[in-house]
Amino acid sequence: MVDPRNFNCADWDAFTVVRNSQEFLDRFQRAAEAAGFRMACNLVEYYDADAYTGDVGPFRKPNSFAYQREFRVVIFPGSAGPVRLELESLEDITAPIWPLAEINSLMEFNSPLG
Repeated sequence: MVDPRNFNCADWDAFTVVRNSQEFLDRFQRAAEAAGFRMACNLVEYYDADAYTGDVGPFRKPNSFAYQREFRVVIFPGSAGPVRLELESLEDITAPIWPLAEINSLMEFNSPLG
């Protein structure tokens, strides 16, 4: 289930499910390389902000965000502004787009998300 705190974002109101994550990452990597970037991806590691000392970087966040259970894709070198990448069509590796309000009701064993 998706934690409801993730819904407190005005930037999105719909979702899809990527059915073939490796193919998605391969397409993302090809697009990044074509634009002159390198790509890295990993699960985010959540740390105790009161006790942790050391590097943070793009794959670490304070544990107050652990409910996000985030996987990140990062391109290098970074940019001060948005970067637009042209990926191939994702239609063959994604489920239909659904309203965000329906995400938890659809996250069941035999859901239409596939």
